[in-house]
Amino acid sequence: MRGFLISVSAGTGCYRHIQVQADSTISNLARVILWSMNFVSEKPCEIHMDNRIAGPAADPDTVLSSLFAKTGQKFKLIYDPEDPWVFQCSILGPTEDETIETGIVRKEGRAPVQHEDLDRDYDEKSYPFIYPEIQLNRLYKKAGIKPKERERLELFLQAMVIFYNVIPVSKAYEIINEKTGVDQDVFQDYISIRRHDPDTYHVLNLIDPDGLDVMRHYLVSRSIVFNKMETLPKILSGQQGKEWFVPPGDPLTSFLDTAYLADVRYTKPLYHFLRNRLHQDDKKASHIVNYILRDIHDGTSLDIQGILDYMEWYCREKPGFTDTSIQEFIKIYNELYNHTRMAYNCGYTPQEIMKINPPEIPNSLQLGESIRGMLKSGEVDPVEFRELIETTAFPNENIRTDILRQLDEIVGPVKSASAPAKKKVGRNDPCPCGSGKKYKNCCGRPKGAK
Repeated sequence: MRGFLISVSAGTGCYRHIQVQADSTISNLARVILWSMNFVSEKPCEIHMDNRIAGPAADPDTVLSSLFAKTGQKFKLIYDPEDPWVFQCSILGPTEDETIETGIVRKEGRAPVQHEDLDRDYDEKSYPFIYPEIQLNRLYKKAGIKPKERERLELFLQAMVIFYNVIPVSKAYEIINEKTGVDQDVFQDYISIRRHDPDTYHVLNLIDPDGLDVMRHYLVSRSIVFNKMETLPKILSGQQGKEWFVPPGDPLTSFLDTAYLADVRYTKPLYHFLRNRLHQDDKKASHIVNYILRDIHDGTSLDIQGILDYMEWYCREKPGFTDTSIQEFIKIYNELYNHTRMAYNCGYTPQEIMKINPPEIPNSLQLGESIRGMLKSGEVDPVEFRELIETTAFPNENIRTDILRQLDEIVGPVKSASAPAKKKVGRNDPCPCGSGKKYKNCCGRPKGAK
């Protein structure tokens, strides 16, 4: 006996026939069952023999050949005991095939949806099937990818996904090749196999209609796929047309260092604010700093009110915010936001993006019909409006000049109420013409007087 043929049912009309090797363990069997139903193993799972849930679960390290004795033997797999999915299983019989490969022999019906936000047809083009570890190792060996080479590639790829959240496979290869000189064929073979093992990240086909060229796929972090899928279009849109920031020196160290996402000059004020103003201990203050930093980097970016609500909840045992402390926090948060590396910006901070692509400053600003109408009707005081324009800081002085020109066209020349009044010259005052004479003996002398 070299293996077993097993039937797995997820309800009426949905079943899979899988084959596994006799020397596999209960732990490997559980993973194959979940894989056959397109489930990602994120929670604990248990196998109960003889179809009984009340008894103890089978030891995960037990070898199948010592546990399965006869055809027709039934058992259950319970995935996530706290919120269980139950898969009914039975032994269809042993197999003596010397070349047995772990896999699906037959399938009927669509598998249940593990995550509602990923309700899709799990075809090989868009969302690949999950292979058990034993099958992955065989494929790597067949492709001639050595363990040390796999380990080095995987470390780089995981680090890049932590830093960028979403990155094209082609760009990931470009970065790795520059630092390690890895062969492109080896890299492609590795990705083609690795896409069937979404352990710490996913290799997804997001734009390739044929789905055949893995170099056109994307590396996507698990947190995006399972918790923040709605942010994926925003990240992809933000990355479009931008250069990719690659840390100087050894990028691997920087990719793996969460502190590299923002300079300590901008995280430290937030930490001190939490410690001194909100009276949080070191553990809570550090947690909130990392939470906000990761929120900004991932592109989820809760609004200020959302951040405040989270902090009020998390710090509920200590005094809350005051109006003064809220203003102080907003100032600190904005500085941190502008200097945090973002997935949306291909690893750049907003400040760096502004320097690379400075916004175009206009030379004029057209007053709309609404404000024009209110100026004509007197609903908006022209004098007050002029004072507002004269005292407002504009990025370009031409804008101020243009608005004042439009104001004169609408209501005629308007003098500002704050303009100094012309001082009346007294008869004995020095004449303003600069002659040195008294005003009454110069320009203030009555006409015709000698």
